Amino acid sequence: AWLILDAKTRRPVRPSSAKELLENHFPDHQVRSLDEKLEKLKLPVEELAASSQSADFTAGYRDIDRNGHVTNLRYLDWLIDPLGLDFLLKHRPAWLTIEYRNEVLPKEHVVSKTVQTSQSGANTVYGHGLFRGDTLCCAAESGWTRR
Repeated sequence: AWLILDAKTRRPVRPSSAKELLENHFPDHQVRSLDEKLEKLKLPVEELAASSQSADFTAGYRDIDRNGHVTNLRYLDWLIDPLGLDFLLKHRPAWLTIEYRNEVLPKEHVVSKTVQTSQSGANTVYGHGLFRGDTLCCAAESGWTRR
């Protein structure tokens, strides 16, 4: 999946608009990657917000990219941190779906919350949310298997 941001508004551009923009700028190339229809994650947001499996973070210098907001990789670090070191050492990620909903800026405080949504044998699925107050900044769902 692709994400294209409007540099002026700092907001994502709808795939149909982005595809047209790319096709106009690169007429010799067929843009196929934006034909995929993406659906929003269906996470238990209320359950996530109430979860005690959490970790607090404040965006600092090492978390920020050249555009002045938290890097995509840092969101991922923060989202999986509540799983705990013991879990992360004994499991490996099988898959991940992530949605970036609101940017996090320097010095902003966020809380990462995690809930287990299902388990089947050695496979476990978690829902993740990164909250700034009541605002969900980033959501993810991840699948894990035992090492």
